[in-house]
Amino acid sequence: MWTPVTTTLYYDANGGTGTMNPTTLVYDQEYTAAKNTFTREGYTFVGWNLRRDADNKWRVYNDGWYTENELSSNGLSKTLYSDEYSYTLNHYYYEGFEGNSTFTYYAVWEKAGVPVTGITLNTTEMTLEVGESKPLTATVLPSDATDKNVTWTSSAPTTASVDSTGIVTAHGVGTVFITATTVDGGFTAYCYVTVVENADPLNVYGPSDRTVNAGTKASFTVTASG
Repeated sequence: MWTPVTTTLYYDANGGTGTMNPTTLVYDQEYTAAKNTFTREGYTFVGWNLRRDADNKWRVYNDGWYTENELSSNGLSKTLYSDEYSYTLNHYYYEGFEGNSTFTYYAVWEKAGVPVTGITLNTTEMTLEVGESKPLTATVLPSDATDKNVTWTSSAPTTASVDSTGIVTAHGVGTVFITATTVDGGFTAYCYVTVVENADPLNVYGPSDRTVNAGTKASFTVTASG
């Protein structure tokens, strides 16, 4: 008399809390994994990774089973199974371990947070003289976004550069776009910067001890330097 091979699918909270009863798997029959009931504070459940317990290898969809080291060296990722995923237990899962291996679903978590929806700058146009610096201020939206990190870039750093805090420094005459990009979501905002030559200072020369009364005339020499 033949009896079907059976095994057990266990569930691991993988950093979460709670308990889930194992599922009995019957060879060559379709089954549905139990719906996740684990929880993890500050995280959202996104799916399962499947491990074959006999050799501690992880399932890569349509590509077999791999250890952690093999996954890393081959640039592969574990298959992410959705909650209550249905499939049929067959030789692809056992591969020589028929009846001699259990399986474990490991919960996969994603840190919960408020996603970024946009970014604005305090100004969209700026004029600088060569050698002058001014700050740009980025506002990431919404105000309670979890990741408010921003990267700054210049379309022409030899004309005007920008540092990691948004300070723009003019180097040469011309125009340039300064771009602020959110790390979360890749949203962008731009400032158009015009760089001009320095205005030459005016020097006024005249007698330092001379008093000019109202209604009288005096001579001074004005020269530009620089």
